[in-house]
Amino acid sequence: MIPAPAAESARSRPASRLARGADLAVLFAFLGVLLFRFFRPGDQYLSYFTDDFFYYFEVARNLVETGVSTFDGSRLTNGYHPLWLLVVAAHYAVFGDTLAFFVVFTIVIGLLCWGSYLVFRSSAAAVTGEGVASRLLALYAACFLLVLSRTGMEVSSAVFFGALLLRRLQQHPFAEQNGRQLALTGLCASLMVLSRIDTAIYIMLFVVLQGAAGPDRLPAFIRRLVPFGVGGLLVPVYVAINLLVFDTLTPVSGTAKHLKALLPLSLRPIDRFFQMDAINVLFVWPAMALLAAAAVLLLRQRAERPGRAQAIVILSFIGMPVVYYPLLCLLSDWPMWTWYFYPLVLPLVALLPHAIRPRLDRLSRPLIARPLLFAVPAAMAVALAGLLPLNPASYSIYQAAQRIAEFSAKNPGCLAMGDRGGMPAYLVPGPIVQLEGLVEDRAYFDNISRRRDLVEVLRELKVDYYVATNPVRDGDCLRAREPRMSGPQSPRMEGVFCAPPLAQFEYEGYRNYIWKVE
Repeated sequence: MIPAPAAESARSRPASRLARGADLAVLFAFLGVLLFRFFRPGDQYLSYFTDDFFYYFEVARNLVETGVSTFDGSRLTNGYHPLWLLVVAAHYAVFGDTLAFFVVFTIVIGLLCWGSYLVFRSSAAAVTGEGVASRLLALYAACFLLVLSRTGMEVSSAVFFGALLLRRLQQHPFAEQNGRQLALTGLCASLMVLSRIDTAIYIMLFVVLQGAAGPDRLPAFIRRLVPFGVGGLLVPVYVAINLLVFDTLTPVSGTAKHLKALLPLSLRPIDRFFQMDAINVLFVWPAMALLAAAAVLLLRQRAERPGRAQAIVILSFIGMPVVYYPLLCLLSDWPMWTWYFYPLVLPLVALLPHAIRPRLDRLSRPLIARPLLFAVPAAMAVALAGLLPLNPASYSIYQAAQRIAEFSAKNPGCLAMGDRGGMPAYLVPGPIVQLEGLVEDRAYFDNISRRRDLVEVLRELKVDYYVATNPVRDGDCLRAREPRMSGPQSPRMEGVFCAPPLAQFEYEGYRNYIWKVE
């Protein structure tokens, strides 16, 4: 007869193998979905990467080949989140401009999302215990992250380090950490911030809440901030480099989008929340509903509320979207892109386990558990399958970029382009000036702020050819504006072009014209 402990161990081994198998299934699913793009004919896989990714690529290529942080080859720029640029540059240094670069880079994105899944599961299980609930929540949050980061943007890295920070603060409350632990926490926080600068909102919220509501008196709290700051020294080093080299505090890509007057608020950034598409239906709207419901349930709970240390962590992470989206409306009237939903991912893992913990018995009832056990993976499978086909809007950028590259091969010279100019910059052998300012220098924004004539600016920049997107009819001429994506509350340059274009083409409703700059 098997002794009781051995019997217990024997029963746990199949469950453990099943759990490891489930984790590996998630990994293979993520990598399979991401790598499917490379089975497309030719270089169509490029269209799976968002246009903005190629701004990273071009700066990284110039940084590796020339040692200079520049997009167009002449102006210094810091228009990127620094850690992700270094990731791209490291891949380029090893693989160059080859298919291997894109394959390995895509695998890294998949591994970051899978790593986040493992941390999500560990974080949820620390509250609810190992079981179906923690795995389903981790799967949902990780699939959300994969959908947001599949196109090559930096949110996979930002959320991964954010998940590590959340787990670390769960295991080691800030007020109980020693100096070494605080330094490691600061390092984790700094890697998150350097992955995406606006995640600094998490840290600011946490520091304010910890100082105001934490158990430490103010002098003791300030003493704790010293090793935390030492661990996070990479952030002030980055800020110092910005000021000394680029004459700006933050990336110019943010400056380009924050030229509007502060008031009135613009609702244009949050228009993306109201689009009827798969991302909103499967992730954004359910995530917002779940977070709202969990917050109400947690407030109504009298028993099993999280302690003060965990409450501060939860409030810091759920406070991010509460602060972030109104701040976007205050600072910008640009539209919001899909990866801007990333602040909704971590709050799911920080808040939901605490709300469902007292209700685990109810959730484990067959009438509830069985539908959830099948419905959540099925919905996630549908979401992942939706990433396999070509996206018409993204593919139209690829098609236009091919045409621009063909034109440039026959007409060598410096091109200038605003919106949708990332992939053309990758394909065109010569330099491209980015007229939105996303990867230009600080001085460039004087042209936009003064609402200068676009043609004059093109001449001063020694541009040979201008590529316009969707210019509007102005009598017998066409009027182009840059930045095209900015809203009516932001300044912009305008130029009138009456000469026949050297080339014109249209894909998916986007019309491109190419003029010689005289």
